[in-house]
Amino acid sequence: MSTIGEIQTPLPTTQAVLIGVLAAILVTGSAVWNNMQHAETVVHEGAHVVVGISTGYSVQRVLINKDGGGKTDMVSTSGAGSPGPAMFAGYIGASVAGLIAAALISIGHMAIALFLGLLLYVVVLLFVRNLFGLRVILICGLLLYLVLRYTTAGVQTVVAYGAAWFLLISGTKVAFAAARRPSLVTDAELLAGLTRLFRWVWCFLWLILTIAALVVGGALLTRALRKIRIGLHGTTYASASTLNADDPEACARASWTRRSASSRSRSSRAALYASATWACSVSSASSAPRRPVSARCVDAASTASGAKPSR
Repeated sequence: MSTIGEIQTPLPTTQAVLIGVLAAILVTGSAVWNNMQHAETVVHEGAHVVVGISTGYSVQRVLINKDGGGKTDMVSTSGAGSPGPAMFAGYIGASVAGLIAAALISIGHMAIALFLGLLLYVVVLLFVRNLFGLRVILICGLLLYLVLRYTTAGVQTVVAYGAAWFLLISGTKVAFAAARRPSLVTDAELLAGLTRLFRWVWCFLWLILTIAALVVGGALLTRALRKIRIGLHGTTYASASTLNADDPEACARASWTRRSASSRSRSSRAALYASATWACSVSSASSAPRRPVSARCVDAASTASGAKPSR
């Protein structure tokens, strides 16, 4: 539990993709999925519970069935409001949870992602009313607690990646199964009765949203969004804190890197000029001799601004 407040380093892209492939194999394998689907069902029903309570409904009971299904019974506490949001939340619950976990992982909060998963299981535990569901929640919750309490940051990172991939992929799989046979989906039937929209409309919407969550969550886990932002930016700047004050050549080499000078605007060049001049002046303040460093800094800044260096 001591690692909850710590920021951990995300895994390299290759390792993140490998964990995703392993999670996909587990989800698509029928033998393994028959046991692992209950973890997704708990998150599905947990979404009903959380949204239902948030919209003014009282949860009567939650059931987790051996066949992979589940049920959440709710009644309105105020007599107002619609149960529609709570009904809709179930089939996107796992995908939303996976997307939140991926976002936390991308900024280094792996332990917080696991802790939120544990918290969701505790909330569902308060309302579960059958023995099988109680056993599933206790096993999954105990595993998360043991990982948070007794394992290293490295193990927590791998588990967090695996859990996020599992939620994103399993959410898409369940939504795809619902879209194939909408006549068997109880949530879609209830929503159709409330809105007079066909069942398949709701199932198709769930499928679109879960696929979108998988794409965005996968990009976060593999750090693809970060690479896209860097590529679109087109220019990287050297941090003054990383420059070696005793190495004047490093100042001139690392002060700027230009990828596309022809596409840079005049304001960008001015900012780059100021960045290069400032970085070099900081590093040259404590280095000797001063004259050679100043000359190199002027050359670097002049070149960065697009002007020819004068010697």
